[in-house]
Amino acid sequence: GEELADAQAVRAALSARPLPVAPCHCDPLCENFVDDAESGAMRIVDFEYAGMCDPLWDVADLSVEAGLDAAKEAELLRAYFGGATPTQEEVGRGAAPKKG
Repeated sequence: GEELADAQAVRAALSARPLPVAPCHCDPLCENFVDDAESGAMRIVDFEYAGMCDPLWDVADLSVEAGLDAAKEAELLRAYFGGATPTQEEVGRGAAPKKG
């Protein structure tokens, strides 16, 4: 039916321009970050939802969980890209997981 046609269209669009994938945590709640004060390290725990995803998924999800406004989100993206301004495509990839 219509749902199958929609799914096939999405699959075709994604196949035409594959995104990078990397190991991602996929659950960046503040409770999953542990500050190890003794070593000075920030540790990430609870990998129940981890998988191979577009790495910008974790960046976008972190933005949502932290309640960042547009200015802070732009700052986060610049930091992620090493101080470089992200392209419109990269900004879009970071926004896509937040839709819904």
